Amino acid sequence: QAEQLKKALGDMGSGPEKTAAWLRGMENVANAVRFTSATLDMAAPFIQGLPVLAANPKVWGQATLRQYQALLDPSVQARFVREHKATFQAMAAEGVPVGDIEFYLALQPGQGLALGKPLELLPGGKQAREALQLVGQQTFGRFQASYNMFLASSRAMLWEAIEPRWTGSRAELGQYLRNMPGGLDSRARGLGPTQRGVESVFLAFSPRLLRSTMALLKDTRNLTTAQGREAARTLGQLAGGVTMAYVLSGLAMGKSWEEIGAGLNPLNGKKFLSHQINGQWIGVGGQIRAIVQAVPTLVGTVAPGGKPAGEFPNALMEIARNRAAIGVGLGAKALEAISGGRRDLDPFERIDDAPSFLRAVGTSMLPFSVSGWLEGQQWLTTAASLAGARTSVETLKEAKKALARERFGVQGYGLVPRTDKAAIMAAPKIQAMRAKNRDKLDQERLDEEMDL
Repeated sequence: QAEQLKKALGDMGSGPEKTAAWLRGMENVANAVRFTSATLDMAAPFIQGLPVLAANPKVWGQATLRQYQALLDPSVQARFVREHKATFQAMAAEGVPVGDIEFYLALQPGQGLALGKPLELLPGGKQAREALQLVGQQTFGRFQASYNMFLASSRAMLWEAIEPRWTGSRAELGQYLRNMPGGLDSRARGLGPTQRGVESVFLAFSPRLLRSTMALLKDTRNLTTAQGREAARTLGQLAGGVTMAYVLSGLAMGKSWEEIGAGLNPLNGKKFLSHQINGQWIGVGGQIRAIVQAVPTLVGTVAPGGKPAGEFPNALMEIARNRAAIGVGLGAKALEAISGGRRDLDPFERIDDAPSFLRAVGTSMLPFSVSGWLEGQQWLTTAASLAGARTSVETLKEAKKALARERFGVQGYGLVPRTDKAAIMAAPKIQAMRAKNRDKLDQERLDEEMDL
């Protein structure tokens, strides 16, 4: 009866939990892509955990340690829950989840792609599938345990640290903690399965984390409540701490004030809160950084003098392309394939036919760190990606700009005299990058760069 009531309430009381077949299929694909691309790393402390680091560094450090312990021993979480049973009971009464399965929904029956099921049709297939499931438990299962351990322990220890001095109600404390490390569950708030499916496919890569982050920002509007004051304190400390860490690390690496200043401008794309190290960019990741960068970018787009929404490179369109939800990204790939590559809708792949479309979809399902390594990331950049940093390789445009500054003392390739541009294009580094990118950029676009 409890499960039937839960299903009915999940659809706002209108009946059993049902979703249109096409949406259910797309949601399963989205769950699979989210699962394969966002797992096999230890990024939770620097993505979901950034607000926790700002709110209570000691709790963040202990939760990070327990995350690594859970990777080696998945039973750590069960022991932690038993030791803090009273805390979890108090949290549960206010709707604070123990963990979060958003990135691991594909492991649940009917929530992902049952790729191993066809094996059962082959001789010995059942045993082969069981063996694969065992391998999955010892790999993906361990990463899931470590991910949930970080979220559960950080919420519990934050509750224990904040509750003695909390001046608001327990309900407000519960809401604050739900918003902290991405624990705001849309189903618990009464949203039906169709809306949850649309959010999962079309809203964002991680809709629960986005919803929680936006709710935390919204709380800062009302400083008369304990919840609002705590949210404002957390975000203020996060902004100050990240900025100070960025500036001090830049000075330690010998960066000029001009370079550091460029990284403090949210309109500077990948340079925002990032340092270029050995030709590759490493910086702060997470939803809050993305929102801080997106807001002024969008304001600049709609302000007088901003580029029209349909013009590239346009800030609004670039955000839509580079931060698209899984369904939007797959749709862009499909439309680019249908157009024969005439429409450049995918910013990372050249897609002009069915095989290239399937290859692009397969690439999008690779773990972020593996995908970055295949694109040319160095071991240091890959390690930073595994830890949750925002990373990217140097682009051809950036390499030409650097050579222009180094050889001719100008701040852009377009400022180099036309007679000297050939020398930059003939540089071994530029030639290697051009050769590597011929599968992503057609010859016509490469030739056009000679004239920029």
